[in-house]
Amino acid sequence: MKKSVSLLLALMLALACALPAFAESTATQFPALGMEITLPENAADMGLDVIAREDLMNLTFQDEETFTALLLVERMDNALYEQLMADETVSQSMTDAGMQVLGQQDTYTYIGFAASNYEDVADYFTLVLGVDYNAFSADTKAAIAAALPHVEAAASSLSMIPIVKEEKRVGAFTTTDLDGNEVTESIFSGYDLTVINVWGTFCGPCIGEMPELAQWHKELPENVQLIGLVSDVNEGGDVSAAQKILSDTCVEFVNLLSSNSLIPLLSMSQYVPTTYFVDSEGKMVADPIVGADVNGYKQFVEEYLK
Repeated sequence: MKKSVSLLLALMLALACALPAFAESTATQFPALGMEITLPENAADMGLDVIAREDLMNLTFQDEETFTALLLVERMDNALYEQLMADETVSQSMTDAGMQVLGQQDTYTYIGFAASNYEDVADYFTLVLGVDYNAFSADTKAAIAAALPHVEAAASSLSMIPIVKEEKRVGAFTTTDLDGNEVTESIFSGYDLTVINVWGTFCGPCIGEMPELAQWHKELPENVQLIGLVSDVNEGGDVSAAQKILSDTCVEFVNLLSSNSLIPLLSMSQYVPTTYFVDSEGKMVADPIVGADVNGYKQFVEEYLK
């Protein structure tokens, strides 16, 4: 893909000539994300649907053969965006994939990627989605081709709206710890504050901060607990890699395995480590901290307890 995909400005004149009249359309707002998008009322008939959460919005195409995103919008902390852009390899790969900066709001930067009928869609699927467009059937290719002009129009309709923060909490869940003991949301009830560190066995920064977390756990006051959540080991799965990491880093605090009932929590962030802070009822009392930042965790806990 040699050209960047334009989400807001480019090719508008060409679209005006090429795209069927957008007479029947509906604007949908996602206040938690701070974004609005306009789609044709027959979007569902074309296999298009919008999935959104606080930090991400996907305009997806679905048929019997595939479920995949043709337009992605992500909201990330300004600091994280700047960190990613400072890495030349990451920055170049995101540019090659067609990343466009949609704007900034509050402390967030919005970026987007869109498949376009003016680009080689096979490259988009490979670069952004990691799937083989050429393996799709002729019917699926035709359906995607028919939808692409509407995806481009939807991309050009994107606009930011005021962010409305919603109360977030860890809902009811059931899982096990690494020793096979059943754990539910009742694990929060005996503490004024629980720090949940979501990590992965594949994640260098996650493992790198484990010794500090192990030491901090020993220093926490009695009304605060620290627990881990292993994002890439499901309940009933092979825990040997996670156990070795925890043993090697002298971690003694409880670590939970992922489960279907924890998917809502895990889907709140695309990155590990991500650390959440919840009260005795599982209500989140602060924005999560993305990235390894033990000093940041400590600072928040100290200020919260005051």
